[in-house]
Amino acid sequence: MKWLRLVGGVALLAVAFRNPLRADYLEEGIRQYKAGNYVEAIRSFEKKLARGTRSHERRTLYLYLGKSYESSGRMDKAIPAYEEALIYDRKNWRRHRDLGGLYENMDLPWKAIDCYKNALRLNPKEASLFLSLGRAYRTVGLYSDAEIWLNKNLAVEPHNVRVLEQLSFLYEGKGRFIQAAHTARASGQPETRVLYLGLLAGDPLVIKECLARLRTSSYSKETRQAYENLVEWLRRPPMEILSGKAVPPDLKSLFEIPFSEGKQ
Repeated sequence: MKWLRLVGGVALLAVAFRNPLRADYLEEGIRQYKAGNYVEAIRSFEKKLARGTRSHERRTLYLYLGKSYESSGRMDKAIPAYEEALIYDRKNWRRHRDLGGLYENMDLPWKAIDCYKNALRLNPKEASLFLSLGRAYRTVGLYSDAEIWLNKNLAVEPHNVRVLEQLSFLYEGKGRFIQAAHTARASGQPETRVLYLGLLAGDPLVIKECLARLRTSSYSKETRQAYENLVEWLRRPPMEILSGKAVPPDLKSLFEIPFSEGKQ
């Protein structure tokens, strides 16, 4: 028995000697990636590729290489790596989803849509894909398709704030400002955005409620007053508003405040 173990150990050493570090670069790269050392991980993976890979290693190698490139901000390199990973793992819906997300981040929504559709064919009940597809459809202006998929997600996850946020932007794009305002509030968006949508809708109840909420918010006194001045100014005759006459000075600074900011 000891003799067999000895022979086996010698054989393993011989393989390692003939093919040094063949598998170590892959393992080292994964270790560096998990430790957050993305540049070092990329170096290890690239060395592994330069020395040749076995077919069963390529799926893992290209996946982690893509993740490392993405995490280090090198999207131009991440996309080809993810595309290679997909070649070796086509039946895994997550690979299609991940590549779709990368396309979406790179402003390639149509490619993202194709990936999300492929992922759905493999996993038609995955609710996160409903959101991804709805978001991508909204980006390209296909609001009706987007609304179908976002509502499909909402049926499964009725309190998903990311879906509600997307719906608020969708309703705004379709001119359904009251719905947009209520959905924006439900998704936890700043009260200033809800007020903006209420003003677009011309709904006095939404406007009144927004002003009441702003008075008790964390916004500065000057910012709250500026919004109240805006509401009063918009009640003037349309021609006077369009002429730009008698614009309160604080409104100029108001329009420099992003709707997404929380505190001022």
